[in-house]
Amino acid sequence: MTLRLTELLTAESGWKVVAAAFSEPHDPTMEANPSGPIDGATDAGPLTALLASPAQLQAALAKGTATSVFGTDRGEHAYGDAAARALVKTWSKLALAVEGKPREVHGKGWGFSLAYVNWLKKGDPYPSRMAGLVLGVPDDHGGWSVTAVIELSRPAGQAFAVTKPDGSWNVVLVQYTGQHWSDAGPMRATFAKDAVVLLPNGEQPAADADVASAIAFLNPHADVKAASFDHFTAGGNASMAWFAAELHFTVASSEPGYGVATEKHVVRAIELLDGAAGWKVAVAAFTNVGKLQQSGSSEIADATAPGPLVQLLASPPPLASALDANALVFGTDPDERGVGAGAKKLVGGWNKLQLALDTAQKAREVHTARYGYAMTNVTLGQPGKTKAMNAFVLALPGAAGAWTVIAASYGATF
Repeated sequence: MTLRLTELLTAESGWKVVAAAFSEPHDPTMEANPSGPIDGATDAGPLTALLASPAQLQAALAKGTATSVFGTDRGEHAYGDAAARALVKTWSKLALAVEGKPREVHGKGWGFSLAYVNWLKKGDPYPSRMAGLVLGVPDDHGGWSVTAVIELSRPAGQAFAVTKPDGSWNVVLVQYTGQHWSDAGPMRATFAKDAVVLLPNGEQPAADADVASAIAFLNPHADVKAASFDHFTAGGNASMAWFAAELHFTVASSEPGYGVATEKHVVRAIELLDGAAGWKVAVAAFTNVGKLQQSGSSEIADATAPGPLVQLLASPPPLASALDANALVFGTDPDERGVGAGAKKLVGGWNKLQLALDTAQKAREVHTARYGYAMTNVTLGQPGKTKAMNAFVLALPGAAGAWTVIAASYGATF
């Protein structure tokens, strides 16, 4: 996986990040639905105009080796003003337009604009939707000198999540890219005090769990030799953020008296960060991708009475109906993942499965004013045998007690 990042730190903020963009390069996708509003939107200013005008952007690029431009394609990256101008020049014939209100902020000696940008291609009924971040410094003539530009593609079937900084990427970087898998401390620090987490082997308070070792399937004689993540998806609003990813581990285990055994594991993560908890993780689920077993179980330590969200996990038609337009769903098989229309199609394919709540085990369902979640055990009935799974759903409250599901996941237990 390739990630491109652009960040702006300012002295006014105590050298903290005031604007950032993270992108995975791929072709922009034609989409009928517009992107959602940008948190903290402002009126458009001179920096916003540059994002839809390659000619003006080219002229505004700052001189020097530090100037950088990222496009949406894998090969679109340039460092230094000469290469940056050459790249932007290739965009000169594109029909670009800013969509909706941006977030443009000017500070002492710095400025940025975050905006949605549409590219209307000839013959296409809808635009290819992107987002862009431009960073600049004021020049001596009342204009702006651009130091960095990054364009982001909108994944098919998804809305962009362009928000004020919420710390979610700090969590991602600590949890998924740190070399800490045998140390519980760094990951534990990303969770709120009362957070709970669903692991492949069951639910626990995050404060008591060694989450890093559990999701990497480590034992005292094992080490992570390689770790990566992909299929990253995120969303959020002014008070919370959520993201999902697929984690890949290569683990080497050396039991005394035996040779070294190497195993590969895939775990799917769904996490919600709560602004009221200092943008730490309030609830998370890490579900195992693997072959279903008959005897698997996933103990729910902090059980509650089951409610409507628990019921959705054993009922594909109601679950499909409750999915948000940009919802994400993970199944237990390697190819069972879907976003937006793909999630609805995936769940629709489960309509004939004999799913049932495992009544021999407990569930946990929590409702707050801003979100709700549930975790439980589900069985898949098959002739002569029953398979076991654990399951998780994350939802937003609606009118009259209704829930809109933003993410759901099923995992193989053991």
